[in-house]
Amino acid sequence: TVSVNKIRGVAVSASAPTSGNVLQYNGTQYVPTALPTAPVTSVAGRTGVITLASSDISGLGGASSLNVGTTAGTVAAGDDSRIVNAVQTSSVLSGDVSGTSSTVSVNKIRGVAVSGTAPVAGNVLQFNGTQYVPVMNPTAPVSSVAGRTGAITLASSDISGLGGAAVLNVGTAAGTVAAGNDSRFAAALTSVAFNGYVASASCTTSQTMYWNSVSSQFLCQNISFPVTTVAGRTGAVTLASSDISGLGGAAALNVGAAAGTVAAGDDTRIVNALQPSTAFSGDVSGTASTISVNKIRNIAVSAAAPTTGQAMVFNGTQWVATTGFPTFARVTASQTFSSTTAASVTSLNFAVAAGVTYKYKFQVMYTSAATTTGLKIGLTYPAVTNASALANIASGVDGTGAYFQGVLNSSGDTVTATATPAIAPLVMLAFVEGIIVPSAAGTVQLTAGTEVAASNIVILPGSFVEVVIIP
Repeated sequence: TVSVNKIRGVAVSASAPTSGNVLQYNGTQYVPTALPTAPVTSVAGRTGVITLASSDISGLGGASSLNVGTTAGTVAAGDDSRIVNAVQTSSVLSGDVSGTSSTVSVNKIRGVAVSGTAPVAGNVLQFNGTQYVPVMNPTAPVSSVAGRTGAITLASSDISGLGGAAVLNVGTAAGTVAAGNDSRFAAALTSVAFNGYVASASCTTSQTMYWNSVSSQFLCQNISFPVTTVAGRTGAVTLASSDISGLGGAAALNVGAAAGTVAAGDDTRIVNALQPSTAFSGDVSGTASTISVNKIRNIAVSAAAPTTGQAMVFNGTQWVATTGFPTFARVTASQTFSSTTAASVTSLNFAVAAGVTYKYKFQVMYTSAATTTGLKIGLTYPAVTNASALANIASGVDGTGAYFQGVLNSSGDTVTATATPAIAPLVMLAFVEGIIVPSAAGTVQLTAGTEVAASNIVILPGSFVEVVIIP
C-alpha cells in the first residue's frame, strides 16, 4: 500500500490528475497541472522572428511609451506642475503616528493609544483597558527552573524523558537524527517503485512529462515552440529596453532626483515649484493668474485709475497718475486742398471728454499754388462750456512780414490769408492755438481749404498738434 506523497521531501497534492497533466510546483507542493502541447503558440499574435513593441505587452502602462516632459502626454519631469500634492518631509503625519517623516512618533497601535510614559529595562507593553502602558514582567512567575533561578540556559539534561536523540543534530550521516529524505528509512521510495509509474526514465531536453490516465504512468512528449527567436536571440533571453520599440526615453531611466532620472514623487526639485495658487509679494501681489503691480522698486503705485494723457509722477509718497503732460499727433503725408470749403486735415485732431480743460496748438506747414492763393484754416468741435482759439497765418516769405490773424469763437469758424506771396517750393507756417472746455465728449478737428477755388493748398508732413490736459 505504498503511496508516494512527496518527491525529495516536497509534498505531492492528493488531487487526482487528468489526462495530459504534469506535476508542477506551486511554491508549496507539486500539483497536477494541464500543460499545452505547445506552451507558446505565438507572441502578440505573430510567429517567427518577432521584435516586440510596447503595444504588444500588456500592463506596461501609458508611461512606458512616453518621453520625459512637462506637457500633457509625457512622463512627469522634475519640474512638472502636476505633482503638487506629494507628501513632503515637513508634512504632518496622523493616524497611529504623529510628527513628520523625519520625526515619526508611534502614538497608537491599530488605533489603541500608547502611554507616553517612558519604559525602563525589562518593561513590556500591556493593555490596561484604555491604552498600552509599559509594565515590568512579574519578578518571579516561576520560582525556579531545573532547581535554578536567575538567568537560566536550559540543557537537555534539565528536561527528563527526552532520550538520546535530544542531543543529536538533524542530518543524513551516522550519529545524527534522520532527516526526512534520509536514505536509511526502510520504507523510502526506491527507483524501482518510481519507475513503475514512469514509462521513460530519461526525457530529452525537448520533451516534458505528462500523466497518462489510461496507463497510469508519466510519459514523455515533445514540446514545440512556434517562436524561434526573441529580439534576434535564442535560448534564455533577458529583454532590455532597447529590445522593445516605442518605449520612449523614460523606460531606460531610473527614478531619482538627479539629472538623467525620472522625477520621483518626493523629488527636491518639485517641492519649491510655484503653483497657480501661490501668493506673490514684493512689488506685486495676487497669484499667477491675478498679478497686480502695486509698487515700482518698492515705491507704492496709487490705486487711482489714470485717464488719457496722464503720466505717473512721484508725489513724495507714491507714484500717482497726473495730468499736465503734452500728447502729440502729426501729419505723415502731403494733403492737397482745392476747395474754398474747409475740410478735415487727416491726423490733426484729438479726442476730448466732457468737463475737462484742454490747451492745444496746431502748427501747420504748407505751400501754395500761387502768390494770389492764400490758406483757409479753421476748427470743428463738440458742444462746449467755453472755447476760444486764435489763428495766425504768415503773410511774408522773409524778414518782418505780418500775420493774418483771426479768432475762432465757434465750431466751423475759419480764418483766410489773402494773396499769400509764397508758392512752392517755399514753405509757409500757420498756427491755431486755444483753450476748450467741452460739455460733451467728441473730437477737436483742424480744417483747411484754399482762398481761390482750384488753386491748390498743400498741407505738408511734419505738421502737428500738441495737446495738454490742464489739472
